[in-house]
Amino acid sequence: MILNSRGRMMYDTIVYKHPTDTANYLLELDSNCIEQAMKYFRLFRIKKKVDLAIENLSLFSVFKTDKNFLSQNSLITAKDPRCADLGYRVILPKDETLSTNSDLNEYKKFLYQNGVAENGEDFSQANSIPLEYNIEFLNGVSFDKGCYLGQELVAKTHYTGVVRKRIMPIKLVNPTETKFEKESVILNKKTGQTVGKLKNLIQDCGIAMLRLANVDKDAIVLLDDQKNEHSVQVFIPKYWPLDEPILKDLKRF
Repeated sequence: MILNSRGRMMYDTIVYKHPTDTANYLLELDSNCIEQAMKYFRLFRIKKKVDLAIENLSLFSVFKTDKNFLSQNSLITAKDPRCADLGYRVILPKDETLSTNSDLNEYKKFLYQNGVAENGEDFSQANSIPLEYNIEFLNGVSFDKGCYLGQELVAKTHYTGVVRKRIMPIKLVNPTETKFEKESVILNKKTGQTVGKLKNLIQDCGIAMLRLANVDKDAIVLLDDQKNEHSVQVFIPKYWPLDEPILKDLKRF
């Protein structure tokens, strides 16, 4: 995770050792923000002897299958470092492909079922707080390493133990053709309190930023743009080590 000086999320990334040059590393980034990210990285290069270059490669995620499916021609084949359920990341030379039956929507739905936000379409750049996106559970931060940009907020939030909101998987109880906008309001219909906001939705599965204290397994609804209520189930991601009494009635996806 790349942060700004205020400890807010700028870009999410996975770092790999370069397959042919051990002195270099590859950073996996959203293709929609490559140029912007390069400009951001160069702000901090100053006089350091660090070269930055864009290397166009093909990236695939292999999930819900065994490793025998993976390409023998891959430059990199690695377990997804975020959590075991996310399978493998496969990097191939540009224009090479894997023979798959899936598409990007299937992949995104799989991420949401696991309570994982990915890329700028799932978080608000320069405004999102890392621990609210579960990065400490997804191997996204070390609390033992030296200083890094944005460390003060991340460490303070971690050591005070106060994370009131988190990204959680949700599922529509009754799938509908209704289109929901990002940031649509989610309510506790028993109390009338706002529980949180929708961050993204693929078909009937999505992720939402929810205030943990207001989550009720039988009373959560998502509002559409006409203020109609749509019942949703809220789940706990499998990788959460949390044991909070307020979440004891929720199921894992």
